[in-house]
Amino acid sequence: MVSALVGAFEGALFVGGASALGAALTEVGVAEDQVIKYETALKVDKYLLIVHGSAEELLKADSVLADIAATA
Repeated sequence: MVSALVGAFEGALFVGGASALGAALTEVGVAEDQVIKYETALKVDKYLLIVHGSAEELLKADSVLADIAATA
């Protein structure tokens, strides 16, 4: 996934009105409405964490992130 994102960044700054980040996220299968949400969040200094793994690994990551959010 990282190589796809880097490749999209290297390819162009803007693709059909979308930023390179938007194009990269779309290329790896992120829905267009989510791309807009993520780009907007990044513009206001939020973070974007992309987790890739098996269903079990994703559940574990979700659990860890929920625990962190609960203590923050």
